[in-house]
Amino acid sequence: MMVIANVPFYELSVNKQKNRIYFCAQTTLSAPSQVPDLFQDWQRALQEVDRGFTFLADLSKVDAFPHNLEAMTVQAQKAMVAAGIYQAAEVFTKEEVELRLTQISKLSDYPLNIFDNTQDAERWLDEVMEEKHL
Repeated sequence: MMVIANVPFYELSVNKQKNRIYFCAQTTLSAPSQVPDLFQDWQRALQEVDRGFTFLADLSKVDAFPHNLEAMTVQAQKAMVAAGIYQAAEVFTKEEVELRLTQISKLSDYPLNIFDNTQDAERWLDEVMEEKHL
């Protein structure tokens, strides 16, 4: 696993063997200014994967999703779509966060799939990649 960024608000890493990006939110953000390097980190992660990559986001520690984070989220999702994302699996524990991000994903044609835990999300991504290569 290659760690792209490990900062107080998030960890971003890449598993080149699985062609997968991992994002783990460490806490709830209140403003984009708290993560000034996020998009640059995202671009670095996208350079490490090939088209057809998958994405797993653990957002279980996120309690709320303020409206001022929407543009930053759409930008990251559109960058993944442009880079050739195949599937995304995201883990939520708060229904409000799940609803907001489901709405936002429709703005970017982002292939969002929702899970209750990272183990199920990881297993599902592995299965869809296996089926893709059959």
